[in-house]
Amino acid sequence: MQNEDVKEFSRDIKIIRQSQSKLALDYLRDCGVEVSVEEFQRVVDIFVECCIKKVDGDLKVRVKRLDKWIEGKKNKVKLKKK
Repeated sequence: MQNEDVKEFSRDIKIIRQSQSKLALDYLRDCGVEVSVEEFQRVVDIFVECCIKKVDGDLKVRVKRLDKWIEGKKNKVKLKKK
């Protein structure tokens, strides 16, 4: 890759991260889940990977684990409210 290609790729990744950060934040809020900054970055990483890679194999497993993790967080929130 030439320098211009790298800059373009880097810019594209920044735009994808920004949009997926907003999407992840909205999704987690809609689920009623509060997360730490580190947890949020991990969620965003998976959202970004889904945009730039084919969702199969390892990524598919990670998405399923993310779903289970979010469900677990939602259940903890429900228990606290009771």
